Amino acid sequence: HTPLFLAALLGHTDCVRAVIERSGGIVHVQGLELHAAVRSGQIDIVDQIISAAPGTLETRDSKGLRPMHLAAALGRNDLVQR
Repeated sequence: HTPLFLAALLGHTDCVRAVIERSGGIVHVQGLELHAAVRSGQIDIVDQIISAAPGTLETRDSKGLRPMHLAAALGRNDLVQR
């Protein structure tokens, strides 16, 4: 997993911000970083990743779920409405 994935999954907002800042705002994701942020339930991390890499909204996990589908499945309507 990438440092961004682990920071997002563990809810480390400052680490997520640092990774994004050090990349110059250009985030190369492997695809599941936003899914990890959704799982952590950290709205600010979700927002940071979407802002830095909006294409991550279209990624699918191994079950075929996009991040917002995962949020809905987890009952996180606050994330779905972003």
